[in-house]
Amino acid sequence: SYSHILFVFNKENIFAFCSGAGWQVVSPFVDSLFGLQILSRLIPENAAAINSVKFRGYSGAVSGQETNFRKKARANEIIEFGQLFKDMSGSIGKETIKDALGIELSANRKTVGADFKNSFKLKKRLTLSEFSFLLQKITKLLEVKPYFSVEDWLGLSPLGRTQKDKLLAKELFDEVFTLILRKAKDNSVHADAFICDPQLSLYMAANNYKVSYGNCEFEHDEIFDISSLSPFVNQLCAKFCGEEDADKKIIKALSESVLESFIDGETYPNTSDKLKKCIQICILHNGKNYILVDGDWYVVYEGLEQKLNRELPGIMQGRISEISLPAWNKGLSEDKYLDFLTSSPYNHAKLHRKRPLDNIELCDTMFLNDKTLVLCHFKDGFNNSMRVLTAQVRSSVELLIDIKMSDRIEDLAMSWKKYEDVENIPDFEIIKKAILGIDGYNIEECIVFNPRDEIIKTMDTNDSVIAKYELSLLIKRWGFDIPLTISLPQTD
Repeated sequence: SYSHILFVFNKENIFAFCSGAGWQVVSPFVDSLFGLQILSRLIPENAAAINSVKFRGYSGAVSGQETNFRKKARANEIIEFGQLFKDMSGSIGKETIKDALGIELSANRKTVGADFKNSFKLKKRLTLSEFSFLLQKITKLLEVKPYFSVEDWLGLSPLGRTQKDKLLAKELFDEVFTLILRKAKDNSVHADAFICDPQLSLYMAANNYKVSYGNCEFEHDEIFDISSLSPFVNQLCAKFCGEEDADKKIIKALSESVLESFIDGETYPNTSDKLKKCIQICILHNGKNYILVDGDWYVVYEGLEQKLNRELPGIMQGRISEISLPAWNKGLSEDKYLDFLTSSPYNHAKLHRKRPLDNIELCDTMFLNDKTLVLCHFKDGFNNSMRVLTAQVRSSVELLIDIKMSDRIEDLAMSWKKYEDVENIPDFEIIKKAILGIDGYNIEECIVFNPRDEIIKTMDTNDSVIAKYELSLLIKRWGFDIPLTISLPQTD
């Protein structure tokens, strides 16, 4: 088979038409929102015209997903912050395609299919003259005011291709690789990122991963976060040890390193890409939040930051717990604080990392407050890893409801026996009554944040936009009978 690239120029744009592997050559240079910019001028937000979507998640527990709709969906029903759409398929009405793109459909066709991603694909054969006319119409279409702003819609705006934007992108990448280096030198450094090839499903289907630079390479059965890169970074540190500007050379090496995934028994990699294209992270730079997805940088829409700062304190206030917890002193790790809570008079049962049923962690600590069984989930810091906490809380309450509704209390009783020796663990009969809501017993899910002063302060800044979004979404969508509360212990 043959691969082709056809470049067509006009005064405003360069268009590339590709076949085969030609797309791989031009993909680093294309406008990542080109397809959505066309969509926003052809199809109103409330028009039922979307057949399927693929997205990458940069917040929440879902890192990627493909959805096919039974009935055509509306764009304003499927878009929310936290999702970067990589592919969207839909249909364009007969009148719209004639007026906007100058294409006539046959009498028996009411719509034509189209794909909108970082490219635009029209599912119709065209003659050479129709093809030339289409480019003219697209150029004019991009000058038309859209039905909606793609940037407002996504909550993100991609960095451009100017020299200034390229320099900014390099600064941002250097910050990311500096963070990876710091994490390797000091494991206590917080570094929240997701590692995955742009070909998400292929990468996740693999069972062996290798990151390499020259003669330095590291293989492991999982490379999904920054800490899993530390052994490889330590090799680079040894390689450049004693050299002038060693850290700069390590950062440069990381920017050129390759990440591959393999399936056992296969000779060729399942996926292969530069490491810098496989890091998904949000960082604060000069007061603005930037998100890296599939090698491209996006700046978070300022209006979203302001909206979260305005809304979140109010919705948090309505959830503040009446439970009194001791001060969580600065410098005291989460694990040490949990140990402290097991002492008198607090008498919490520490269940951190214990998964009694369906491989789900119910809570970090548990204690009885009168007849309320309180399940506490602790978060030291207010950062991007909030998505892990909110996923844990949702999983906990969903498991409790499933135990109650599906009559699985005996399943829990069997697995609970291995926790009978945990200090301060309540009698299982009390836990059973709390889950079933009988004899006046009930359950409360409580999120405990630290440090209090920094979390309150961040509500007036652009810090932690993903953390704010995740917490806001968790509270707004909490439709369970089990109450959700928030505790902010004092800091000495």
